[in-house]
Amino acid sequence: MTAIVDNAPCDTETADRIGTVIAEVIRPQAANVDREGTFPRQGVDALAAAGLLGLASSTEVGGGGQGMRAVAEVIERLAAECGSTAMVVLMHYAATAVIEAHGPPEVRTAIATGGHLTTLAFSEYGSRSHFWSPTGTASVADDDGSVRLDARKSWVTSAGEADSYVWSSLPLSGDAGPMTLWLVPAGSAGLRVTGDFDGLGLRGNGSRPMTAEGLRVASAAMLAADGAGLDTALGAVLPWFLVLNGAFCLGLAASAVAEAGRHLTGTTLAHTGAALRDAPVTRRDLARLLIRTDALRAFLGDTLTALETGRADAMLRVLQVKALAGETAADVTDGAMQLCGGSAFRKELGLERRFRDSRAARVMAPTTDALHDFVGRVATGLPLLDEANR
Repeated sequence: MTAIVDNAPCDTETADRIGTVIAEVIRPQAANVDREGTFPRQGVDALAAAGLLGLASSTEVGGGGQGMRAVAEVIERLAAECGSTAMVVLMHYAATAVIEAHGPPEVRTAIATGGHLTTLAFSEYGSRSHFWSPTGTASVADDDGSVRLDARKSWVTSAGEADSYVWSSLPLSGDAGPMTLWLVPAGSAGLRVTGDFDGLGLRGNGSRPMTAEGLRVASAAMLAADGAGLDTALGAVLPWFLVLNGAFCLGLAASAVAEAGRHLTGTTLAHTGAALRDAPVTRRDLARLLIRTDALRAFLGDTLTALETGRADAMLRVLQVKALAGETAADVTDGAMQLCGGSAFRKELGLERRFRDSRAARVMAPTTDALHDFVGRVATGLPLLDEANR
């Protein structure tokens, strides 16, 4: 795993732009996005206008040229306010990593300048969360030499909302490798959204199924070489996806702890005059949640350092961080709900929304169970995937 050179956090000007968009657009709309299950278009457009969708794009094409540490900070701050918006942007950044490495200059420029939202389209009905084993096909069309794609994708964040999809398929050549990646433009003939999303959490992130039936793309739409898609996914996509998921979970956990602390401090028992924080057991329980959250923050920071310096354990840390983060966010938001009692079940505190949003990390591919297996494989010297899965 190659080192990531840029290890700077967000500069003051970028942090201010994020804060402005959050305060003016994302925070005021978060509850409605969740309640109605609506795609956070206004928030995404505001982030684009502020130059934040191009934050990870190269300065050569007009982007911010920022590394993973700065981008992780953006995701953490967004997740603290609106999990749906954070997940849309997370998937955009993960797909951007592939496009930056292998995509056409015009799309890179459009992303860099805020005019293009992209996303990943990996998970399929046939292989579910085993994204490394696509069942969708790619074949050369006889009439014009274009490539025909056919697939049933089960979960695509921003489905029908994104401007492009980083799309996985079986390779054109049977002996080329396990997977090929394509850049599929929105609006392509044969590309359809085939269902709605009415989920427990992340209700506005538009994770809907999509189908390609006789979809045609130019051969130049191939990202990297035929059959090299799995290596590209593991080397370029997975570090961004897993680390940003860690930041996403950290944002949820930290905001839940902060909200619980405000509630315990500001709520007083009329018959005793004591605030809820005055009970030692309550303070102990809040401290446990804070310690869990701070431990995740430290682990995420160490993962970023491992990547930035090319440390030998970088891959292990990347695999560990989403597994740790998913369990931490689930446990911390659950603990915050219990700590705040009946008040947490009302919408006003926003704790129940964070509780629901936090459940996604466990089941989002690669799932926590799969990551535990991957970590065990790396720790014992086994290959990440069996040859049968490659």
